[in-house]
Amino acid sequence: MRQKGSFWQWRHAAFVAAVVLVLTAAIPAFAQDIPDTPENRKAAAARYLAATPPAELAADIIRELTKQVPEGQRAEFVRLMQDLIRMDKISKVMVNAMLKHFTAEELDALARFYGSPVGRAITKKFGVYSAELVPPIHAEIVRAVQELQSRQRYR
Repeated sequence: MRQKGSFWQWRHAAFVAAVVLVLTAAIPAFAQDIPDTPENRKAAAARYLAATPPAELAADIIRELTKQVPEGQRAEFVRLMQDLIRMDKISKVMVNAMLKHFTAEELDALARFYGSPVGRAITKKFGVYSAELVPPIHAEIVRAVQELQSRQRYR
């Protein structure tokens, strides 16, 4: 006669249940009850930008773009990009978009996450990740627009 569940299956199920209970109980401890005021949004956005400086993200993207530039021109490309990119404008656009779309609590959560070791590790990889994604996404959008135009042309 076969047993309905082994000791190890029951132990595993009990362990999973215990973890779920602990995490469920812990979630309120992570919640930050922050009033959603313009001042709190601005403060949380500033903490987020401190945790993820736009200049570092721009440097990562420039570093990846540099790989597409002939080797002898790379240093000049980096220097020019650093001179020409207006980080104050990028920061202002980022803050305005954050203030418009996120609550103070959401911005605070972003700041805490990206200020954490895992968040910092993700931030360091995000420029490379973005540089890898943008060209194929752009190419696919261009292809789709061209396809749309050719379909409309022949109707």
